[in-house]
Amino acid sequence: MMWKCLLNFVPSLLVALGIIVATPVAKFAIGFGWWVMAGPALLALFVLAADLLQARLRGNRLVPLPDVLILATAVLAAGLIAASHDPGFVAALIPIFGVACCGPVVWRSGRNRRGSADL
Repeated sequence: MMWKCLLNFVPSLLVALGIIVATPVAKFAIGFGWWVMAGPALLALFVLAADLLQARLRGNRLVPLPDVLILATAVLAAGLIAASHDPGFVAALIPIFGVACCGPVVWRSGRNRRGSADL
């Protein structure tokens, strides 16, 4: 029973790990042109993986939710806009993107894929 409770934290921890991994990647890639976009791309992949893991833990199909796909695309687009003006700004924005991405993962933990609460 305790393991089931602890497994509910794993998707959120996966997003946190994505923030921790993507920030130094974007920071070290500042001088290498468009490689700075590897940071937001890693964060988007970690968010999608967290959503798929959440679906697996809930016993649903392994299909990412449309709002998580839109959020991952928005992270990539915002990273692209920031990188076009100042590549150093991308590394500073990744923690903010990660916090914004954590919302759907946490909010979906108590709901099934249709959005109604489990009774």
